[in-house]
Amino acid sequence: MTPEPRYRHWKNTQNKGATCFVTTTCLDFAHLFKREELRSVVVESLVADAVFYRAHLHAFVVMTHHFHALVTPHEDSTISELMKSWKRNITKKVKPLLTEFEFSQLKQQAGLNRSTIWKGSFRGLEIRTEDVFWQKVEYIHMNPVRGELAEWPSSYLWSSAYWYEQEMQLEGFELDCTRILASLRSG
Repeated sequence: MTPEPRYRHWKNTQNKGATCFVTTTCLDFAHLFKREELRSVVVESLVADAVFYRAHLHAFVVMTHHFHALVTPHEDSTISELMKSWKRNITKKVKPLLTEFEFSQLKQQAGLNRSTIWKGSFRGLEIRTEDVFWQKVEYIHMNPVRGELAEWPSSYLWSSAYWYEQEMQLEGFELDCTRILASLRSG
């Protein structure tokens, strides 16, 4: 007799300060971030929170219905704690800007008082080697090209590839979030 397949829920690492490649998706895969204005809000929130929570943001991309990031939370924090804060803070900033049509895409959320725009979980892969680190950076930067949103990685304004082109990184391949945030707020 063949055993029944078991559902296996993805478990994210609980190692504090572990560098992770993360992906989180909008409820019902709704394309809430089609508008450039909303993608810009998400980028600013990611970068500001990286500064506030003392995380090291290495790479990111905001797509129309999800975002990816390569990040090292502060040494006293787990990736789950950082993601909970990121998702909560992005929701607070994005929700007031959503149109009724954009809200209507969140079918799963109907009747739940519009408390979130994100799927309940996220996927976080702990990065343990330099080769995998660089592979994930490449994956993140090529995402808009593969999604036919940009011809070149650095031409997509909602990706760290753009900021690397602007020479906004620190030693050790970390984005200079303080300078990026100043640039976003002045422009």
